[in-house]
Amino acid sequence: MNRLYFIPVILISFLISSCGKGDDEEYLELTGNLEAVTVTVSNKTAGTIIKLMADEGFKAEKGDTLAIIDTEALLLQLQQARANREAIQAQFLLLKNGARKEDIAQAESIYKQTEAAYKTSLTDLQRIEALLQSGSVTQKQFDDIQLVTETRRLQMASALENLNKLRSIARPEELMQAKARLDQAVAAEEIIAKSYRDCFILSPVSGYISKSFFEEGELVQPGTALFKVTNLDNIELIVYPEQTHIGKIQINDRADIMIDSFPDKTFKGKIVYISPEAEFTPKNIQTKEERSKLVFAVKIAVENNQNQLKSGLPADARIYLK
Repeated sequence: MNRLYFIPVILISFLISSCGKGDDEEYLELTGNLEAVTVTVSNKTAGTIIKLMADEGFKAEKGDTLAIIDTEALLLQLQQARANREAIQAQFLLLKNGARKEDIAQAESIYKQTEAAYKTSLTDLQRIEALLQSGSVTQKQFDDIQLVTETRRLQMASALENLNKLRSIARPEELMQAKARLDQAVAAEEIIAKSYRDCFILSPVSGYISKSFFEEGELVQPGTALFKVTNLDNIELIVYPEQTHIGKIQINDRADIMIDSFPDKTFKGKIVYISPEAEFTPKNIQTKEERSKLVFAVKIAVENNQNQLKSGLPADARIYLK
């Protein structure tokens, strides 16, 4: 289970803001803190971690395997479910498509052979019965021929029944029942297959492993947080302009971002979110007077192609107003 949220790292804009005008372009200066999107990677199935494939600081791409949970029991269940589904599928197709011509021809041949054998035995029985009355054969000889004749009659009846089944067309009700059994088998296989796939813990986003909570050999329950992945490609600066300035800021307004760690470099950004509701200044502000001011949260998406910017860094923003 992957939960997407922002790390709450000092979400302050110090409300040190100013307006200016340079090169005939008006701007607003604000200070805030950078935030990166962080995803908590959790497992969906219980089991023992048999392989850790990433540690803190590892750069993961979306879809990379971070860990593997013991799969042996689920693999056996999956093989069993697949074999069961294949058998039911074969039965359904046989019922749906009917028997092959070769099967019917073979069944006809078997029926004719058993029919001929029965007629021969019946003729022999009638002859032996006449000889029994004249005393030429014993009662045991008659009983033996009678038993053979009955056996061959049953074999002929069974062959005829099988031939009729192969010739008959399945009723709609029988097809519906067979299809329902197949659907049930397919669903059962998919449930186990999904549990098996869930044993491979994949990174839902590209980013750095900022936290790893378990080691190999440890037992985990469903829903346990295993990793935190921080995506530095999508980093934002949160600022809080006062209500007197909010009307001047619009979505897609461009901004220049300055970081103390990179004094000779300016990062590009643009406004991607303006809160629709005013709020009081965050509690981290020192004075009561400043905390009583109404402000609006504004998010600036900052270009960070080289992943130089880190979550939590303070930054200055110069928002250019249209």
